[in-house]
Amino acid sequence: MVLYGVLAMLCLVAGFGLAWYEHDLRWQIVNALHRVRPDLEPFALFARAGSLRRSEVLRLYRAHCADGDLVKRSQIVLLAAPACFLFGAALLVLAFTRSQ
Repeated sequence: MVLYGVLAMLCLVAGFGLAWYEHDLRWQIVNALHRVRPDLEPFALFARAGSLRRSEVLRLYRAHCADGDLVKRSQIVLLAAPACFLFGAALLVLAFTRSQ
């Protein structure tokens, strides 16, 4: 029971860390796009970046920085963070069911 609880907490911490990293990757994409197109305001770009799944900022980044790997990393983190949260929830359920 304790092992499942500890693993669940580690997964939750990893999920929050990955979400924070995804936020940082969003800023990196916006800053890279701002360096290429200085006429675009970075805070307005970040506000429009949203989740980066279907974003105008992402399309602009792919058009101007085709060789950048930030999009690939962002997509991986976009899938890994919710997976960590779900795995942590599953471990938490296991911890509660094994405790009785």
